[in-house]
Amino acid sequence: MDIEIYNCNNIDFGTIKIKEGGLNIKYAINGTGKSTISHAISYSLNHANHQITDLKPYKCKTSTDPMQIPTITGIDSIHKCEIFDEEYIEQYIYQPDEIVKNCFKIFVKTQNYDSDISEINKYIEEITKTFEEDQSLDTFISDMSKFIDGAGNAQSSIAKSSKISKALKNGNKIEHIPDDLEIYKPFLQHEHKIQWLSWQESGSDYLEISSRCPYCASQMTTPKETILKIKEEYDVNSVKHLTAMLEIFKSLSNYFTPETNEIIKEIFNNIGGISKEQESFLLEIRAQMKTLKGKLERLKYISFTSLKDVDKIVDELRNYKIDLLYLSHLNSEFTQNKISIINQSLDTVLDKAQYLQGKVNNQKGQIARTIKKNCNDINNFLTSAGFKYTVSIDEQGGEVYKMQLRPKTENDASPVNETKNHLSFGERNAFALVLFMYGALAGDPDLIILDDPISSFDGNKKFAILNMLFMSDRCFKNRTVLLLTHEFNTVIDAIYTLPHNFSPKPVATFLKNDDGILSEINIEKKNIMPFHLIAENNIANSQDNLNKLVYLRRSLEIQGNKGDVWDLVSNIFHKRSVPTCNSGVGGAQRKMTQEEIDIATSKIQEKIPTFDYPTEYSRVIDNSHMKKVYDSCNNNYEKLQIYRIIITEPDDPLLKGSIKNKPTVAEDKIIKKFVDEIFHVQNDYIFQLNPCEYEIVPHYIIEHCDAELSSLI
Repeated sequence: MDIEIYNCNNIDFGTIKIKEGGLNIKYAINGTGKSTISHAISYSLNHANHQITDLKPYKCKTSTDPMQIPTITGIDSIHKCEIFDEEYIEQYIYQPDEIVKNCFKIFVKTQNYDSDISEINKYIEEITKTFEEDQSLDTFISDMSKFIDGAGNAQSSIAKSSKISKALKNGNKIEHIPDDLEIYKPFLQHEHKIQWLSWQESGSDYLEISSRCPYCASQMTTPKETILKIKEEYDVNSVKHLTAMLEIFKSLSNYFTPETNEIIKEIFNNIGGISKEQESFLLEIRAQMKTLKGKLERLKYISFTSLKDVDKIVDELRNYKIDLLYLSHLNSEFTQNKISIINQSLDTVLDKAQYLQGKVNNQKGQIARTIKKNCNDINNFLTSAGFKYTVSIDEQGGEVYKMQLRPKTENDASPVNETKNHLSFGERNAFALVLFMYGALAGDPDLIILDDPISSFDGNKKFAILNMLFMSDRCFKNRTVLLLTHEFNTVIDAIYTLPHNFSPKPVATFLKNDDGILSEINIEKKNIMPFHLIAENNIANSQDNLNKLVYLRRSLEIQGNKGDVWDLVSNIFHKRSVPTCNSGVGGAQRKMTQEEIDIATSKIQEKIPTFDYPTEYSRVIDNSHMKKVYDSCNNNYEKLQIYRIIITEPDDPLLKGSIKNKPTVAEDKIIKKFVDEIFHVQNDYIFQLNPCEYEIVPHYIIEHCDAELSSLI
């Protein structure tokens, strides 16, 4: 896959290659554009709420030139991309009440889960089909729910706060209108009576304003007392509850026996409120409806979820059968016809109960094994990475599962709430990366991007993560993965030390951004070398003795061999006409003896035959000459070393103030530290890339060196 990137942040143009079906490591120093690459790919696929136009460089913000629009090509085969970065962690990891979103999909749902569930559903489709083909059953269940709710939750009575109690507390005054309000009968018994009562009630508040009717403004003929009595006799909410309950009973009438219908009608036409006997009668109906509704709902929603905790499915299904003999109020001919169809479907399923039991048990076992395997794998990682926690995956009901973190203690293994508050920064990122792996595998993307994922971890966590991501049973093997990093140990492990543990073997490149032009150089095993071999190669191949001496001194430092040879070379770089060395007494310096100088010189000449101390000394104190050496260097690393020699204050008292164009110490403390320490004496890795072939020194550092030397010389 050849990808080209145009006008994205600090990348004017760049090309990178991604080998499909394996790990692709892109190693680069910070500021090269690693995150820009990952964003350009993911944004172009409409990742989250971002668009690739968000990456337009600042220098092009006001430009309308179509040639300066952020663009990426070569990703036609990528339809779905998962990216691990800070945004992913914020959205999906360490939620307030769970460790990771979509736990069921990621850790429970196997590849064959849907097909296995579909097979189970085939055994029970006779039941579910009954509900699909008769939509009135849904209405029946809904109306029963409304009646049950209308009666309230009190066990031995109709709750006073219930809709039935409020509807009938003063009797049915819609049917039994007081004599002096008969003139309002057409309104009180109209289908829009509730709206009329609300309107009438609001108008009655204005009766005292005038002798005219507050509704029509004509001279009022009806006594005010009569108008106000409407408000006294009729409560809008009570009428509303009464109307609703009458509608429910009308919908349920076919399901009630004729005798029950007559009694319900009598109760709801009662003029004096509800009696204790009537209340008991309604409670009987409520109890029978609860029983029938419960069975119908269990049948309607019968599934693997409802059967997985049943020891004997055949006994469970028999309990689902409905016997209307014990539901006397609902034992109408209409209900019997409905229920007989449902019971017949149950009989059909009962014939297959043995096979259904086997399928359900198999699925339960598969889920249990999957959860156990995933928990074991994650817990093994947590142990190897030094975490003092374990995880569990717990069912919350149905297909809802939660992963929970638990302390690895005997006294208290209760779940840890607000997980991220109990983990260190490194632990949070390490654990999040592993969780991301499982989420990405569940999502099955075409490309997985890891944006500098493990640079902040210590050694044991780095290898534990690499092992989990690329070498474990369930990992990114044979997946197209783009790993962007400035951490060289990852390259060493993947390319030099453990390539045989990856499947297939990973590929790595070094990314270089030269004034907006991004390019890459392959990194193979032969390119990763111990520094002393790099030094030997560069000593043999460098054109200038000073560069050769830089590599020789660095090689001696790494080997811990700071003897006479190291002292003599260091004297050149510190511009001492008379070489000195450590006297061994309190750190004081003494002059090197001529014998020491001769022996050191002969050893240096074994590596650099033309070496001569006076000659090299005369060169380093001549800044004009050193500027020419600087300009002739072929790579940034050597330029940096020559620059450091130039800006070094002469250590020889005789030369203080005598050298023409004496340089000043670099004013920028950060740049100076970078020059003096990062690339002069530090050595992070036993194995390295050759700095003559891979530009590991940032270009902006060299620009600083160029500017300062131009002002000095």
